[in-house]
Amino acid sequence: MKKSNIFLFIAICLAICLPIPGRFGYGIIVALSMNFYMLLICLVGKLIDKIKLTSLRPVCILFTLVCSAVFFRQLVIIFSPIIALSLGLLLYFPILGVLMICDCLEKDEFSLKKSLSTNMIMSGKISIFILIFFLVRDIAGYGTITIPIPSGLFKIYLPQILNFSPSVFFATISGGLVLAGIFLALMTLVHRKCNIISRSSELQEELTNAD
Repeated sequence: MKKSNIFLFIAICLAICLPIPGRFGYGIIVALSMNFYMLLICLVGKLIDKIKLTSLRPVCILFTLVCSAVFFRQLVIIFSPIIALSLGLLLYFPILGVLMICDCLEKDEFSLKKSLSTNMIMSGKISIFILIFFLVRDIAGYGTITIPIPSGLFKIYLPQILNFSPSVFFATISGGLVLAGIFLALMTLVHRKCNIISRSSELQEELTNAD
């Protein structure tokens, strides 16, 4: 992972993950909304380029994001009014993540297939990060795993293992900051280890070829 990508994960975590209650069920909704917005923006962006409305691209993209967020919120209301009420305006926060990931306000020179592949893969990676983050907060903060259902959140209570008991601290914004720091430190460490391994293998190949 590039350093810029690490900063991107930090920014998205601060902008999206922390303000939303630390329940895995809410994380599922957030991840779905982010991928939904990204898919629509890629399609609308290519449509704008095709009909040559480049000068109006920023306005059209922002208008599409707002409309898609309102539409997605209506879908959540239909599925579960309780979840929609609990999240409220927080359902619009994933728009920030889409704007951070996708350079959608400028003309895209790539094909639709390439644009969808690049942006959706990145959105998928961010979604996996979001799901893991919310899952850990749910387990560490409440001792449960929650799943969204029409009546709200279905809670699966986990048995205590090795005298572990959940701490409400991890369900707060302060606890979320601590977990985010741990997550990002682990990601950076793993990335450095992978780079060392790849570089050592390259050096070995160079020495073998030199011999």
